[in-house]
Amino acid sequence: MIRNDRTSSVGGGVCAYINSKTKVRRIYDFENSSIESLWMSVRSNRLPRSIPVLLLAVIYHSTSRDATENCELYNHIQGNVDLFLLNHPDALVMICGDFNPVSIGFNANRIKQISGLRQISNVAMRGESNLDWWLIKMKHLDFQIIQLPPVGSSDHNSIIVKSHLHRVTNPSNDRVWKRDLRDSNIRFFGQWITNFDWSPVFEISDCDVKYNELNVIMSGMIESFFPKRQLRTRKSDKAWVTQSLKSLIKRRQRALHLYGKFSHIYKYWRNKVQQEVKTARKRFYHQSVKMLKNTNPARWWKEIKSLGGLSFQQSWYHHLLSDDNPNCVDLSESYDFLVGLTAYFEPLARCHQIEETEVPDYVTVNPGQVYPALRRIKTTKSQGPDGIPNKALKTFPFPNIIDVS
Repeated sequence: MIRNDRTSSVGGGVCAYINSKTKVRRIYDFENSSIESLWMSVRSNRLPRSIPVLLLAVIYHSTSRDATENCELYNHIQGNVDLFLLNHPDALVMICGDFNPVSIGFNANRIKQISGLRQISNVAMRGESNLDWWLIKMKHLDFQIIQLPPVGSSDHNSIIVKSHLHRVTNPSNDRVWKRDLRDSNIRFFGQWITNFDWSPVFEISDCDVKYNELNVIMSGMIESFFPKRQLRTRKSDKAWVTQSLKSLIKRRQRALHLYGKFSHIYKYWRNKVQQEVKTARKRFYHQSVKMLKNTNPARWWKEIKSLGGLSFQQSWYHHLLSDDNPNCVDLSESYDFLVGLTAYFEPLARCHQIEETEVPDYVTVNPGQVYPALRRIKTTKSQGPDGIPNKALKTFPFPNIIDVS
């Protein structure tokens, strides 16, 4: 039993009974001396993969509270939930307790608006009144509320909350084709491309013919050195999860199954997985997030939401909705004046195609410009229509064809 007794007067307080086999940690920093609450971080032995940890809170809000103390409790709940989700974005938040909403005007819709918690208890707790709430924050999770008689001499009914996680019958797996660009394959490809006689290709003066000849040679060698592999990806995977990390996790799980968690083999692969997770997260941040704030704010915001565990399904305009503009239609009508700012603009005239008799100097390139440009290619981007992997272009840049064009 974990308890937080009332210190201002005799009696009162809140407590929680937790199964002795369940790992639980009381969060003292979340407690407030003026609010009767108890906050705990709970890790059950078996949780769905999508729920790593639970934030469980028990709150008592007496009938003597006024509007000011209601606002204090709103801020108390919002601050603690936001702070916990900052470190555990995928956590399941559950708050239960006696809020006495009828007598003091405590509003469940206000709680949902500021913290995303929804009230799921739909049974009478004392008489015909629903005084005790059960607030949760988790998508794709349904609950069944079962009413039971009071415990002991209590005048409140008790309830059992049964959760049900929707399981997809067909896993949301995608199969993608990717080329095997391991360093060993790059080395073998480099041995071939550096020893191959390219003089017949260089002697061709026509750019189109030269490109077609190069494409025929390169296509066959790319299929030989970089064969395509079919990979399975899950929509639930984090953005920073790579195939190498999945391979290490598979080896770790195999070592756990064969040798146990105290074996040196399992500990070796466990440490490798932990190190690779840190590396993958850091690499993803530097490649996809760090430099996007100034160059591509839209994608920066998308990646930040991904790192924070927020859903992409929620539309961007939900932040602009309010009591005055509760839906998208009202919001658009209030911003109709933006259309009038450019209503008087005349359409741009279509540009007629101008035939150039001479090639301007600014469209020509030289080998000194093409080579460093190829070396700056981002290997994480998609390849072009020629089918040549960007990693091959960057590692073995050949500017001859571009110079001819």
